[in-house]
Amino acid sequence: MKAIDNADGIVALVTEKASVGVYCEIFYNSHVLKRPTYLIITDPSKFTHPWLVYYGSKRFHSLDEFKEWLK
Repeated sequence: MKAIDNADGIVALVTEKASVGVYCEIFYNSHVLKRPTYLIITDPSKFTHPWLVYYGSKRFHSLDEFKEWLK
């Protein structure tokens, strides 16, 4: 949590095995700190999950898509 507090935002990797901690960090960064929350969601079944749609500043299907967006 200290690292998130000191950051300007986060990039979270959401896979099919993502732990509840990942979702807590997404919520904390987005809702509590009001900072950019970029999500790389590699599990297609989670891409449209309401929690991730609402709390993600921007969602990506892959790391390559995220890298391309950064350019």
